[in-house]
Amino acid sequence: MAPDLEDGLIRWRKKGIVNPFEPDGSLAALARYPRFAAYLRGHQERLAARYVAKRSGDGWYRTIDRIDPQLTRTPKLLIPDIKGQATVVYDEGRYYPHHNLYYVAQGPAAGHDPEDTWDLRALATVLRSAIAVLFVASYCVKMSGGFLRFQAQYLRRIRIPRWRELTPAQRDALLAAPATDLPAIDRAVFDVYRLAPAEIAAATAAAAAARVGRKS
Repeated sequence: MAPDLEDGLIRWRKKGIVNPFEPDGSLAALARYPRFAAYLRGHQERLAARYVAKRSGDGWYRTIDRIDPQLTRTPKLLIPDIKGQATVVYDEGRYYPHHNLYYVAQGPAAGHDPEDTWDLRALATVLRSAIAVLFVASYCVKMSGGFLRFQAQYLRRIRIPRWRELTPAQRDALLAAPATDLPAIDRAVFDVYRLAPAEIAAATAAAAAARVGRKS
């Protein structure tokens, strides 16, 4: 969940989710799983009061979204929706993201050249940078207090160079930048984008103004 993402790391607070779906995506029948049914009925009053439950009739125990267990084991980047700055955490394939987290995972795409497949850890550095904040701040509707919305439609607007065009030194710098060291992150990313000194100054100032909680 979003509160589990701290200082670029996942600090899991031991909360999990019970998957009410069969592997084929259908809702599991309570009669088939008596222990599962007993657990759910112990929480039925709260579960049945949810909006999605009221619309589901006998499926009062379904979750809002269907659960894909394979996603747990998939390496991915986890990104909370509403934040004062870009919060991006790498999960090597151990956790299932709560529905208020966006995730970026590698997957096959038609016509996609494998040489252009970014290392997710390097991509995380780009998404934490002033460049990413500028893209999101330019397109998103800010929430109360100036908080940015790191939604999928805004994240997709971030333009990145092709992985094959990065030098080994640039790749190493992206991978080496600590998740909470914004100057190191920006140095690595600005080099990738080949920004001139004046452009770096403008990007840094604009991102600092957009970030909530980092203003002077």
